[in-house]
Amino acid sequence: MIVAISQPRYLPAPIYLQRIKLIDKFILLDDVQHSREFENRNYIKTPQGAKWLTINCQKKKSRLKINELKISNMHWIEEHKEIIRRNYSKANYYSEELLEKIYDFTADEDFTQCILLYLKNILKIFEIDTEIIRSSSLGTDSKGAIKLVDICEKVNADIYLSGINGRDYIQNEFKAAGIGVKYHIYEHPVYTQLWGDFLPWMGFIDALFNVGIDKFKLMLNSDFRYED
Repeated sequence: MIVAISQPRYLPAPIYLQRIKLIDKFILLDDVQHSREFENRNYIKTPQGAKWLTINCQKKKSRLKINELKISNMHWIEEHKEIIRRNYSKANYYSEELLEKIYDFTADEDFTQCILLYLKNILKIFEIDTEIIRSSSLGTDSKGAIKLVDICEKVNADIYLSGINGRDYIQNEFKAAGIGVKYHIYEHPVYTQLWGDFLPWMGFIDALFNVGIDKFKLMLNSDFRYED
């Protein structure tokens, strides 16, 4: 069984969805410290270039874990849909129906739960049936690479699928545990976007509305390789 582990991501880039498609179980890493980088925001492309689209969360204390994040604006879903409409309604494959399907869940102050529902909607659209498990449900108190190993052991993983950056710090721990590691090498496709020169690493909706759902599904099946 192949497993991948990653923090929740709002507006995930295609690489995130592709990795989920390639595995049997995906562990949503929600019981680690919030990095304040990409968990609750990502880029969309606008006439002014790349802009953050952010789910605002309360900052009641420092060093919050992701599963402690509370959303501060209960109207964010409608607000974000309107921002996406303004910037993508002229894209060749913009679809109001798809936009509504993506955001078809009830806003809740629990950030991780919202992202879980959001992600399930996205995977359903792309016909990806990978099981998703919150790491906080597994009861692992370790940190760093050892935590990743402990999670894999909890779910009986044979192979851990890592991003290429994991090569710098996880190999010894997984080897000691007898769990295989493969590295997911993603080659970002170039496609026609609105608003000038191509910008990589936008949230997935950029590719979805510019190339369409059928081509997006093909993209999820290509532009990658494995390395040991």
